[in-house]
Amino acid sequence: YELGLEVGVWLEKGLVDWIISYPMDAVGQHDQDMPLEEFAGHARRHDRKVFAAIPTMIQNDWYMGATKEMFHAAAANAYAQGADGIVLPGFWPTTYPWSDGDYGIIRHMGHPDLLERKDKRFRVRTTTARDARAKDLSPLGYARPLPVTLTEGQPGPTIAVRVSDDLSSALAEQCLDRVTLTTRVTEICPEDELRFFLNDQELPRSSAQVSDYTFKIGFARPEATIGPHYWFDFPLVESFLPRQGHNHFRVDLVKRAPALSRFLPVTVHDVEITVRYRPHRNAPRQFQRYTDAR
Repeated sequence: YELGLEVGVWLEKGLVDWIISYPMDAVGQHDQDMPLEEFAGHARRHDRKVFAAIPTMIQNDWYMGATKEMFHAAAANAYAQGADGIVLPGFWPTTYPWSDGDYGIIRHMGHPDLLERKDKRFRVRTTTARDARAKDLSPLGYARPLPVTLTEGQPGPTIAVRVSDDLSSALAEQCLDRVTLTTRVTEICPEDELRFFLNDQELPRSSAQVSDYTFKIGFARPEATIGPHYWFDFPLVESFLPRQGHNHFRVDLVKRAPALSRFLPVTVHDVEITVRYRPHRNAPRQFQRYTDAR
C-alpha cells in the first residue's frame, strides 16, 4: 500500500487469482506475525486465495534456521488470520540436501487441523549480527520489534507475541503438556531488580528458571550481537496461559545498579512462548517412566 499497489482493486477487477504475502524484511528473517487479515478479507470477497510466505532464517547465536516448532507456530498464526496455504520460499533450514527433520517440517504445512496440536515456538523477530549487511532493516516501516531498551523506574515497552492456539481448550482436554515464556535480558547483574508482565499480569519471579550467561558469552557464535545476558524461563500455568491472538509482554527495570546505570543500557533481546502438547488426552510424551536409581 505504501508503494501505491492497490491489491483490493486488482481483486475487484479480476486481475489476480491469488496473493502470496511475503514479509518486508531486508534479510528475510523468519516471521510469524505478518498482518494477513486485510489481504484475506479482500480475497474472500472475490473468491480468491491468500498464501503466507514463511522465510527460513533466524541467524542468531542460538539458531541458524527456524526449528520445526517455529514453522508450526508461523503456519498456525497464518491460518488463524485466514490464509489458505503456506509457501516456503528458498527452503534451506540449516543445510541441503534436506534431512528427515526438514521433510517433517514440510509435511504438515498444508494441514491446519494437524498443526493444531503440534508443538510450537512462537517468537518475536529481533536484530542479529548478520543484519549489519543490510542497509535498511525496516523498509516501508516494517521494523524488527526487538530489541527494546529499558529505562529505570518506568514501564518497559510493550512487546506483542501472536499465539494462535486455543490453550484453554487444550488444557481442558488434558492434551497440554507445558507452556513456557522465555525472555533474554542483556547487561544485568544481581543488584538489578526486574518485574515481568504478561497481559498485565505480573509473572511470579520465584517461578522463573534463571540462566546466567555473563561469563559464557565467549562460547556464543559470531552471530551474537549482545554482551552478557540472562535467560528467564517462566512456566505459564493455567491462570497465566497466553490467549489467542496478540499477547502483550513487558519487562520493567525497577532498580539498576548505580555502577552500571551510566554505561550499559539494559535491553530485552528475545521473547518466545513455547507450547508442548501430549500425543492425546493424558498421554505421556515418553513411553518409559524414569526413576532415580540412587
